[in-house]
Amino acid sequence: MIRQTSEAAGLVPPDFTYYCTQRAAQLHIPEQGPFRLNVLVEKLGLPPLQHHDAGEDAAAAAHLAVKLSEITGISDVHELFL
Repeated sequence: MIRQTSEAAGLVPPDFTYYCTQRAAQLHIPEQGPFRLNVLVEKLGLPPLQHHDAGEDAAAAAHLAVKLSEITGISDVHELFL
């Protein structure tokens, strides 16, 4: 989103690293699909969310990352999101 918005505004997007919890879930818990955030929240017993609210979605993604760390035993964020 940041890259597309920057380019649409005629700006050079900033250089940054991002991590996608959906991709991490697909990698580490492939049997839990489909990988929509609201479905994963429910399946993994994470705190409920008001889906499509930016703050709620961000909090749910953070809870998902913590849960993936617990499930896999991976505590290094870079390794978790490879």
